[in-house]
Amino acid sequence: MFSIRTFWRVSAQPHWLVDVCLMSGRNNCFGDVWRELDLFKAGPTGDNYLALYSYAVMELLLPSGWEIDKSIQGLLSKPKIKDGCAMGHALESIVKNDQTNFTTSMLSLLKAHEGMAKHGGLRETAEGFLCMPAMSLAYVASKRNLKVEFENDYLSIGYLEFLLNSDKV
Repeated sequence: MFSIRTFWRVSAQPHWLVDVCLMSGRNNCFGDVWRELDLFKAGPTGDNYLALYSYAVMELLLPSGWEIDKSIQGLLSKPKIKDGCAMGHALESIVKNDQTNFTTSMLSLLKAHEGMAKHGGLRETAEGFLCMPAMSLAYVASKRNLKVEFENDYLSIGYLEFLLNSDKV
């Protein structure tokens, strides 16, 4: 993920770097992820909705001074991008420690993902089987004492618990 010609950078999908880092359990890479995101910010797609999501998630895990409200407002400003808007609401709920709205926004994100996995661009792809942004947001929320108490085919509670327990070791 940190090689010179990075697929996530070329395709303007920095969330892949963030989500893969989180799901790998390699929290010691957070500083490297931020360095890569800082380089990405300067590029022509550094303000796309997936970038805004990525900056906000990393800011919650390893504060750097990024204005997380900038990410949230950017995500919420485009309600037609259903997954992005749901990410914005989830991030806002995490920041405000709002359990009810967190659960609602996560269910909206997972519903948007399901639509893409069954009928959209994620159909018949590996990315469609698990909603990585939902996993990352669930991880961040759990670290901030919010509960992830809903079942969904696109979110692995078992793997989330594994990651959270491995953080304690």
